[in-house]
Amino acid sequence: MALSAVAAAALKKIALSAVTDKRVAKIIGGIIGVIIFVLVTPILAIIAIFQSGTELDFSALAAQAQSEQLAYFEQVMFAIEDEITAQGLREDPLRAQIIYLCALQGRESEDDFYTNYIACFAEGQDVFLGVSETFGVSFTEEEIERIEQLMDVPEEYRVFSMAPAGPELTMAMGGVSC
Repeated sequence: MALSAVAAAALKKIALSAVTDKRVAKIIGGIIGVIIFVLVTPILAIIAIFQSGTELDFSALAAQAQSEQLAYFEQVMFAIEDEITAQGLREDPLRAQIIYLCALQGRESEDDFYTNYIACFAEGQDVFLGVSETFGVSFTEEEIERIEQLMDVPEEYRVFSMAPAGPELTMAMGGVSC
């Protein structure tokens, strides 16, 4: 009860100084204006969106995102090819790209990823063992067989598509994918 009496007295004092002092009146008016602006602006924005009649084209946004994903994927594939050349290896870039696609997507941002990855393809080294030891992934015999099947498929039968989880490579005849 005493607290409300103190609060009422403070509000009365503020109101009297606002009426008598123009500077205090401007400050209080500014504070009230900002509060009204902050509360009303989001409501007006929502009303404007629904009354504008403009339809949001989510398919265009999805197409742009997919295009950006494809461009990034292409950049990764070229980086793998470039690193094979830089290390002087005679490895088929496609093999490295397929193994990357099947087992290492998302790791390309790691420090020295491309150097460490392509080093797994050094002559006389078991690639799958090297990738397992370097990146901590494991391959079952079935996965190794599936990857090798993808490498043996003629290029015209390889189908590249964007899945929600990322790029996907499929063998058009036989349905082998990773």
